[in-house]
Amino acid sequence: MFEFGGVAQGGNFGKERDARVKQWIYHKLNYSQQQYGSFGCTGCGRCIKSCTKGIDVTDVVKKIQTV
Repeated sequence: MFEFGGVAQGGNFGKERDARVKQWIYHKLNYSQQQYGSFGCTGCGRCIKSCTKGIDVTDVVKKIQTV
């Protein structure tokens, strides 16, 4: 389980749900903005529909914006 986050010698930095969500948010909305000057998220909503854990990234972003 969670093989996608595995690194050398059996380490895994993505075991916790909040760590995976944080990485996704940073990757799509921060790192790509810094690297390429545009967001990595196109707003299509496929990730929301297909998320087996029911994570709605738009809710997460709204919560972040209010902090």
